[in-house]
Amino acid sequence: MTKYAHSGRTEQRKAGNKRYIDAQRLQGQRRWRGAMYLAGYAIECLLKAQLMEKFGLDTLQELEGEIVRRSGHPLDVFTHSIEALLQLSGARDRLLQSSGDQKILRAYHTCNRWNPSWRYNPTEGNVEDCGEFMDAVDLFRQYVANNV
Repeated sequence: MTKYAHSGRTEQRKAGNKRYIDAQRLQGQRRWRGAMYLAGYAIECLLKAQLMEKFGLDTLQELEGEIVRRSGHPLDVFTHSIEALLQLSGARDRLLQSSGDQKILRAYHTCNRWNPSWRYNPTEGNVEDCGEFMDAVDLFRQYVANNV
């Protein structure tokens, strides 16, 4: 399988939606850490799909080239940084500079705590952290869909 398998805009959007459903199911099964991990990936996939749409691109490979062109330095399109991806869209600066909805800003900060290394964490997490994170992901997904 190549580096860019499943890299189309539609595939990224579908993967984001499916990972979010997976996260909700894990949360329902009290699998807190796994739910949070997959919910973070749902945000990552949605951001990448939205960026491809915003820039009129069809694949992650094209997005990687666009990132280099816009930023002047390489950034691996397979980054897991929600902050870096939101920054590329321009929505991060608008969010941070506006005196808009503080719920969205808190949701962004909560989602930005996501760490893909959670997949290696053997602890189960807890219901409170998972609930807070999943609520933030739900709100932030809506923000990304409407503002990126």
